[in-house]
Amino acid sequence: MPTIDPENHAFLGDEFVPVLGICLDTVGYGAKSFGAQHDVQVRLPAMTRHILDDIDLRFDELPYGMSGDGLYVFMPPATDPTRALPSLLSAGAARLAQDNARYRDRIRARMAIGFGLIKRGPNGLVGGLMIDLSRLVDCPPLRQAVQDHPESDLLAVVSCGLYDMMARSGCLPAGFPLSRVDVVMQAKKYDASAWLWVGPPSRVHAA
Repeated sequence: MPTIDPENHAFLGDEFVPVLGICLDTVGYGAKSFGAQHDVQVRLPAMTRHILDDIDLRFDELPYGMSGDGLYVFMPPATDPTRALPSLLSAGAARLAQDNARYRDRIRARMAIGFGLIKRGPNGLVGGLMIDLSRLVDCPPLRQAVQDHPESDLLAVVSCGLYDMMARSGCLPAGFPLSRVDVVMQAKKYDASAWLWVGPPSRVHAA
């Protein structure tokens, strides 16, 4: 998990705040050449900037951190998750497709989206949302979906907490079919439900 520098981000302090967060992770990063890995570390944050631009947020004004092949971003507490969730899915798929159309090396990504509590800790951010995102982006159902849907550039899981909150408000995103999956990671002592989304077929396929 990357260290996330919250400097100059006023909404993060020593008290927990509820926020919407995402984690992106590159599929097959370790198998890429060193040159391609370098390109991923440039392309992924650039693409995320465009995704957030599409929902009127500025990447450089938000707490974020990179781990080489992955990236975490946290949005201000005032962000409406009922509007942001469908936009993140649609913008994520569209921006990834646009990026892949420009490069020979195709990037596929897993995304986790959740809503929960975070605050500053001694070495970054702590809270249930950090745990959810780090577990969900690496969970077996999402990894299996990557194998089952090689035509999709982007596959995502939505945390149960975020899904339930939206369902209770009657605000589930129309046109974005989500399938319930069970996430059991015994080694991490993590057992939860989540909701899987499979992105549209890509125009660019791996050779």
